[in-house]
Amino acid sequence: MQIKNEKLKSFLRRKGAYIAGGLILGGIVALAIIGKNSGGSSDVLYRYAEDKAEKEYSRASEEMRSPLDSEATEKLYAEVFGIDTEHLKYELDICGIDGENFFYRIYFDRDLPADIVQQFSAEIEKKCGKLAEDNYYGHIDIQALPEERTVTVYLDLGSSYEMKAINGICRAANEFEGITKVTINEFTDDLADLYDIKEAAKEYFSELLTYYPIEVESFSDVFEIRVMFKEKPTEETVLSIRNEAGTYLNSNGSKATISRDTKDENTVCIFCDSKAITTLLSQDMYFLVEETCWILNEKITGIDKVVIREWQTGT
Repeated sequence: MQIKNEKLKSFLRRKGAYIAGGLILGGIVALAIIGKNSGGSSDVLYRYAEDKAEKEYSRASEEMRSPLDSEATEKLYAEVFGIDTEHLKYELDICGIDGENFFYRIYFDRDLPADIVQQFSAEIEKKCGKLAEDNYYGHIDIQALPEERTVTVYLDLGSSYEMKAINGICRAANEFEGITKVTINEFTDDLADLYDIKEAAKEYFSELLTYYPIEVESFSDVFEIRVMFKEKPTEETVLSIRNEAGTYLNSNGSKATISRDTKDENTVCIFCDSKAITTLLSQDMYFLVEETCWILNEKITGIDKVVIREWQTGT
């Protein structure tokens, strides 16, 4: 799948300044998605909440009062996802998290063996066990980029019952000589092309149980939520959207404006620029838009459908 929109690629690559509160929330959201998609594995979330989140919350709540430096941020990432960094022979750079998706870029200082994909697959199986119905730890795709002396590994935890592959891939890389660095979720162009955020957002929002359907045309950190009514909404309705959805978005630090569509009197547009929100992680974008959709679902009646798309100036 190709991402032709450069703004989406920029969004995928953006790191931002993450804080502890956002990290913990991001981890919980990621595991909630895994539990939701697994059809019976929601206990993963509860085990995480009981065994990890409660222990980390007190410490994280103190740290979230000010932005973490990159070293502290990466340490928290590693702790949340169980990555054993102490025994790695190479530098590990955790650039961010993206829900249930993990992209590894593995850098070598030498030419790649011709069978590096097979070798890497075998090492992952040694660390995590053979994939089976009772040992499903996610979908893994391995690609070799010989010209760049790089191997990429894509891990999708959707429908998995555990997270051991996150650390398992790091441990597998430890068995190879010549690896200088491994990055997780470093979204360069070739990695961004592996992940179509539009399709991911479509699937995610199609599962929300709102009384109105939700369509996704595109997705970005500068977005528009088009609230389409069967009949022309009253001024009271528009004011209610401003008070409910607008207040929520702006209270989170985003720059939200709400107005009637100039070409369609039955549509109210919610514009939001969330690029300045330092607590956002990639999957938190889903959370921000999802919460707005739930507010509309609970507070506003008569909605025919909602359309989510990237906000482009002048459209």
